[in-house]
Amino acid sequence: MKYDMVEFDKEWLILAKHEFKILTMITVLAENKLAYRGTLTDMCRFMDITAQKNNTDKIKKAIKYLQDNKYLHSILDVNVYTLTLTKEAERWKDVISIKREWVYIAKDIDSETDWINVLKIWLYSIDNDTQLTKIDIIAEQLNITPSIVKRAMKALKNIGAIKTKKETVKIDENIYRCKGQIIVTSAYVNIQDY
Repeated sequence: MKYDMVEFDKEWLILAKHEFKILTMITVLAENKLAYRGTLTDMCRFMDITAQKNNTDKIKKAIKYLQDNKYLHSILDVNVYTLTLTKEAERWKDVISIKREWVYIAKDIDSETDWINVLKIWLYSIDNDTQLTKIDIIAEQLNITPSIVKRAMKALKNIGAIKTKKETVKIDENIYRCKGQIIVTSAYVNIQDY
């Protein structure tokens, strides 16, 4: 079975939650030429949040931020938004490609954190496969907290998307210090568990 692939610019991983969700939505749901059409309610539905005023205000603010920073163009026709990536945003420098299905898996995983954090950690893990790292470093690089990193990694481990191996160094006879951990991503996930 051939899967559609979607691409994420590594630069997007540091964006705030709603900004990253909007770019994910455009990437995953866009028809031709990376254009997405929908209402604020449609966007809330994709983001798995209620369509109440505080959430729609956050989405509007995120769209404005992305537009002001040249990630996207936005056209509002009555209550329908058309969102497209700018030419500058389409000139992705560092791309991480994943199966489109994996975004939906990240959305459906039983996790103690927002699905977008699970997706960010998954993309980060793919990009940094088999490199020694620490939870604090991941959190700092993705602009999220270490506890969110841990919860997202736990969810990804539960479906077999990643495995981790602690690296230690012997300091003294019975004293070891953790240097960090190596995250290894899998090309296959156990989707029966999500």
